[in-house]
Amino acid sequence: MAAMDHFFPIALGGGTTVDNCIPICSSCNGDKSRYNPNVYGELLYASNDYIGIKTVEGIRAYLDSKK
Repeated sequence: MAAMDHFFPIALGGGTTVDNCIPICSSCNGDKSRYNPNVYGELLYASNDYIGIKTVEGIRAYLDSKK
C-alpha cells in the first residue's frame, strides 16, 4: 500500500510542498518516521540495506529535478 511521505519531516521543518512530498510504501514510511533523510540514510548504510540507500539517493535526485 502506498502513502505520501514528507521527505524532510514536518517536525524538522519540512513542508507539504511538491518539492517535499513523495510516494512511499507504508512500511518504509513507518520505518523512516521522523528521521532526517540524511540520518535515515546513514542508518540504512550501517545496517547494510543498500536497496534503502539507493532509494534515498533516488528520492533526492527526484526532488532535485523538480526545483
